[in-house]
Order: sequence, then structure tokens, then C-alpha cells
Amino acid sequence: MVDRNLFIKELNCESCEHVIRKIASRHSVLVGSVDFKKKLAKLSGDESQIFITADVLNTMGYSASFDKVPEKGKGFERFSNFLGGSLSGKEEYKVQSKSLEIFVFSFIGLLALTTFVSLLNLLPISKQIYYVYLSAFGIALLLGAIWHISAYFDYFTHMNGMMVGMTLGMTTGFLIGAIIGATNGMFMGSVVGVVAGMIVGAYWGNCCGVMGILEGVMGGFMAGTMGAMLSVMMVFDHLDAFLAILFLSFAGIMVGLNYMIYRETLGEESKTPKLNNVFILAALSHILIMLIVAYGPRGVGIAFTGT
Repeated sequence: MVDRNLFIKELNCESCEHVIRKIASRHSVLVGSVDFKKKLAKLSGDESQIFITADVLNTMGYSASFDKVPEKGKGFERFSNFLGGSLSGKEEYKVQSKSLEIFVFSFIGLLALTTFVSLLNLLPISKQIYYVYLSAFGIALLLGAIWHISAYFDYFTHMNGMMVGMTLGMTTGFLIGAIIGATNGMFMGSVVGVVAGMIVGAYWGNCCGVMGILEGVMGGFMAGTMGAMLSVMMVFDHLDAFLAILFLSFAGIMVGLNYMIYRETLGEESKTPKLNNVFILAALSHILIMLIVAYGPRGVGIAFTGT
């Protein structure tokens, strides 16, 4: 057994210490004293396993070195490898690739469902079809991310869970609030966006107890109202174009969230959530939004929808 001092540039708080101790324990390495000021962690164990621990931390995005010269400039390279591996289906990124597949197939399925309902006039949504298509994109985007999160949910640290709850709550609330706000007005957009955002945020933040739940609830509450407000305020100012930009921006946020989860849970055994449940949830969510768009109460100032 040997002792080595590991310099970690990002060692700033107890959350980082928790991650480092967890990674070290997987390789039978003990973490002794931790000095946040000097950015040092004392590792004890088999020397080869200590080096493996340092390599894993570097792969996760930490700058770990035994000679106090942290590695720099590799963040973009790691992110590029993550994107390339996910798109190409490499074994190391099989969970991430499956998440991408779920997004693609969910989106295609929801597009087909929307087109079918519109062409057969099963619901009066033809004049709002653009916004319903945006709903299909947003729901598929969230479903892909949620499946990926489910695969590693049991391994989240406190900070991971707070970020996931807040991000999903805000994303869900904002996107749905913006869609319903564009078709039904400020009141319905806010109500539906807030409810959806708070439910999703609270559920996925619950791994961190009350604090995680509150983060998700607050994220959903604020974003639901903001999404609806944005649509109503921009109704005569290139709203459709801005919503397209907005949804693409949130797609980037979901990629970043998945990357964070990949980095923070590297080496953990992933679960395989049931795909049937995912697709059923996507279809039911989209049908509910179509019903609200078609039959929900409409506020003042939405004559642009043609109703």
C-alpha cells in the first residue's frame, strides 16, 4: 500500500470530495485528508489502482495530477468524443446512443400521430399544426433525456440530482408553457406549463430529498409562466421563428445535461428502463397537449391562431 497526494484543480467543495471518494472506493482506494485550499486529496492503496482512480477522474472532467500540473485543454476533446461515440453507437456510449434513438423514434412517431389526427380532422388542430409539431419535438427531446437519466438515477450525488430536477422542471415548464401560450393564451399556457414543470421537476429532483424537490418545483413554476409570457409578448414579432430557435437551444441544454450525467456516473452499471413505458408516456403527453390546443379555453389576443 502506498500514499499519494493527488492535485485536483476543481476540488472546491464537499460535493467534489464526495465524488472523489466514491470513485476511489470503486477501486479499493482510501481517501484520507482533503485540503480544499491546496486542492489536494491524499490517496492510499495499491499504486496501480490509485493511478486508475486519477485516470477516471480526468475522464470525468476533473484535472487530476500527481505533480501539481493539472491537465488542460481536454474538455472539448472529451465532449467531442462523447458526441461522436453517442452518434456512432460505440460500446462505451451505448446508453447515450439508446437515448438518442429514443428521441429520434419518439419524434417520428409523434409527428406521424399529429399528421394522422390533422389529416383526418379528428381534432381541430390544423390551424395550430406548427405548434403541435413543436410539442412533438419537445416531448421527444425530454423523453430521450429522461430515459438516459433513469438509467443512472440511483447513482446521482446530491448536486447531480438538484441540477437534474431544476433543469427538467425548467425545460418542461418553459417549452410546454410557450406552446400552450402561443395557441391558447397566457392563462392556459401558464397553468399547463407550471403544472407540467412542477410535476416533472419534483419527480426527478426527489433523489436529493426536500431540497431537490424544491429546486424542481421552483424551476417548473418560474419557467412555465415565463414560457407562456414569451409567446404572448412576441405574438406579432416573429414568434414562430423564435420558438424554433428556442427549442433548438433547449436541445443543446439536454445534450449538456446528458453529458454531465455521463461524466458524473462514469463506471457505474446502468439500468435499462422499459422502452414501452417511455413511448406510452410520450404518446399520452402529446395527445393531452393536442386536446388542450383543440378544446382548451383561449385568452384575449390570440386571433393569430385563426380561431
